[in-house]
Amino acid sequence: MQAQYITDTLLGTLKWNGEYNWYQSNIQFSTERQIEVMVSFDDVEPHVTPINVVTHARQIYEGVQQKENEMRRFAAGALLKTYNENWRQGKGIDKKAFMERMTLESMMLYADGTARLCYSVGDLFGGHSIFVHTDDELYFSSVELVG
Repeated sequence: MQAQYITDTLLGTLKWNGEYNWYQSNIQFSTERQIEVMVSFDDVEPHVTPINVVTHARQIYEGVQQKENEMRRFAAGALLKTYNENWRQGKGIDKKAFMERMTLESMMLYADGTARLCYSVGDLFGGHSIFVHTDDELYFSSVELVG
């Protein structure tokens, strides 16, 4: 059984959610917004302690925080044509306008070093969200519409 809470200097107080096998907290991502952060314990080896996983997750989080604008740019580049050709109502938008509509809502950090960022984009895709997936070097691996 996992500890109910783990406190980290950057990720704050993370609460165990056994239903989903992760720790979660809400933290201040930037001066403008808070996000939900989840630290997944899927595929964690039995000998690895929760503290080790959370410490590694903190490192992933710091990298994502530095690259978040690049991640929005990547997602906008991947989905802009889809939006303008299939979803728009009226005039199309450019990459800058697309990026400005993206709001980071949550972040899933995995023990293998990968991450998944969830963005809301208002009504651009009928209320669907955008997931940006990274590899263990925090390079973009895929973008998808969900919801």
